[in-house]
Order: sequence, then structure tokens, then C-alpha cells
Amino acid sequence: MAVAPIGGGGYAPAPYEIGASDFTGAQSILDKLDSLKVTKNDYKDAMDDGLLHSWFGDKDEKQKLIDQQTHLEDDALNHLYSIAAANERGQVSPTLLKQAQRLASGLDCRIWQDEENASAAAHDLGGDLPSGTSERDTKSIVLRLALAQGSEPDVIALSDTASFKDQVNALDRKIKADVDACQHGATQTDRDAARAQLLGPDDAKLNDLHDKLNRQTGVGSQPWGIDFLKISELPDGDPQKSAYIQQSKDLLALVNRGGALFEDRGLLDSVQAQ
Repeated sequence: MAVAPIGGGGYAPAPYEIGASDFTGAQSILDKLDSLKVTKNDYKDAMDDGLLHSWFGDKDEKQKLIDQQTHLEDDALNHLYSIAAANERGQVSPTLLKQAQRLASGLDCRIWQDEENASAAAHDLGGDLPSGTSERDTKSIVLRLALAQGSEPDVIALSDTASFKDQVNALDRKIKADVDACQHGATQTDRDAARAQLLGPDDAKLNDLHDKLNRQTGVGSQPWGIDFLKISELPDGDPQKSAYIQQSKDLLALVNRGGALFEDRGLLDSVQAQ
């Protein structure tokens, strides 16, 4: 499949702009990738253990060609991830961000094509994909999403994590008290009132907390949450990345088995089934 050129573009970011050097570096690398052609047959030659040096190909040369491509793609990913991290901190202009998104889209297309060629070659030879091929494809997809959505505002801000957990714990206490009243209330009126609380306000509040947690962490129906994209784009050792990792752990503990939201959902489902 033919792929449109992914370098070039004619945009020159201001030298003082955060991310400008990474953009220039990524653009230069993608220009090199445009001129570097690697086909399915190149992968087959590199992966064919029966091919050493022959009239039909040179295994070592083809491996070097693919290694060169891999290094260029990894370097381009690193440059663009640096821009994604700067964008998360609010340091990238809208113009540069748009151009970086274009480069990331082109790089993603190139990496996808490389994985397709490698997969087809492996299938023909009855072997496995080269190490790192699928991982690079996933990293490219996440990069594209991070540049597009990574600066999306938090549903649960880092500074609000403790407050959110307090809301969960308060609701947990109320639900358990209402369940007790529903089962052991002094009168039928008391029991009916507690059941109405469980199926009305309690259920609505629980769903609201679940929804916020799902959007922040990606658990449930979301393929990737805000936490995941921010963790992916920020470099290791970054204090903000560490804070998002901790937030993700704290929030997921609430919906995992034994967590307050997990247990409360089970209680309300039992009441609804009665």
C-alpha cells in the first residue's frame, strides 16, 4: 500500500517555542523514513534463516536496513512524545501541536505498514513477528491519542483525589446504613423509605462516581482513560507522572474486588433484584 510522504510540510516553529527542536528533529527523521523503502520481501530476507549470502539477497544487509528503520522510528517517537509531554504542561502552541499531530499520524501510518509487511513475511515463512514490532505499533497509536487528547482536563483533578475518595466513603457508609434500615427497619414505612433511598439517590450518586472514575482511569467502557494518556506522554521520573500513577492506583482500588464502589454496586444490585 502506498503511503503519502510524512516529512516536509513547510512549517518552521519559532526557535523559542517549547517543543520546536523536537518538532524539527521528528520532521527530519520522517523525511529520512520517506526515502527509506522497506518491503515485505526485505523482511522475508532478514527473517529467513536459510538465507545467508546468495544471489537472491543478503540476510545481514536486510537486517541492517530494518534496524535502521527501527531506530529512526524510535527516535521520531521519542521526539513526538517530548512534544506531547510539553503539551500536557501547557507549553506547546496550537500551531505546533497541530503540526505534531500531522507528523504523528504519518508516523503511525508508516509503523502500521511496517507491521503489516513484517506480519506477512512471518506468515509466509511460518515464523513469528520480529521482537518489538507490535509494541512499537501500540506506542504509536497511544502517541497519536496523547497528542489529540492528552491535554484534556482531568475529570478528577490530582488535587481532588482525596476529596473524591471521601465522597466514595461517605456514600459507602450511607448505602450500608440504608441497606440495614431496608432489612431491619422498625416499621414497613421505614423499610420502604430506605429502599427508596437505595434505588433513588444512592444509585444515582454511585453511578455518577463510577462515571467520573471510568473517564479518568479508562476502566469500564473507556478504551483509555485520561490518566493513561498523561502517564504515557510524561517522561519517567516526572513528578506529575508519578502523581498520576498514584492517582490511578488509588482510584482503581475503589472499583476492584474489595473496594468500596465494587461492594456498593453489589449491594444495590441485590436490592434491585429483590
